[in-house]
Amino acid sequence: GALASFKGVMETSFTPDGLTLLMADRYAHKILSMDVATSAVVSLAGSGTAGSGGGVGTAASFNEPHGIAVHPDGSRALITDLLNQRVRSIHIETGTVSNFVGSGVAGYLDTADSVGGEVRFNRPVAIAITPDGRIALVGESSNHAVRSIMIATGVVSTLAGSGGSGYADGLGKSASFQKPLGIAVTPDGLSAIVAELDGDRIRSIVISTGAVTTLAAGA
Repeated sequence: GALASFKGVMETSFTPDGLTLLMADRYAHKILSMDVATSAVVSLAGSGTAGSGGGVGTAASFNEPHGIAVHPDGSRALITDLLNQRVRSIHIETGTVSNFVGSGVAGYLDTADSVGGEVRFNRPVAIAITPDGRIALVGESSNHAVRSIMIATGVVSTLAGSGGSGYADGLGKSASFQKPLGIAVTPDGLSAIVAELDGDRIRSIVISTGAVTTLAAGA
């Protein structure tokens, strides 16, 4: 409601029934929940102090949560925890937070390239989930890439992006981005639409192939 306090809400996501809006409040280090009918806002999880611990509600901690996406089954949401270099999972009914993927060390490692499955991200910001709930896509501002996570297994791979800042359409790692900061999956689940902060472009990725094209560019 009008008395709610925020410190930098970055992304929001509705539950499938449309009754609840979840918000990632970056500088409050919290995940907030708003009852859409009443506009009442409560803290779902996060101690309010930067940290990396799991737990229930305020026992858990985040370090600048940025992106949030509710799974299509409505049971949980995935969160890009920017400075923890992780994707976290939160159970919506209980507020239980756990680490989903990411070692916590900044870097660029897919599951196939890592030792012992130690996946690394570098400033994961945006996140979206395909309509079938199978895949989460993560935009990384410092790796300049879009990563794919198989939700059932936690396996991470690079969908598109060379790992360095640049501009090129192409297939998979032959394409390049400049700080992909926003991402949304089309309703048919076939493509992801990516907004670039420094590139001032809107890009499209075919999810099945990683083919990247440019839809629009700033003047």
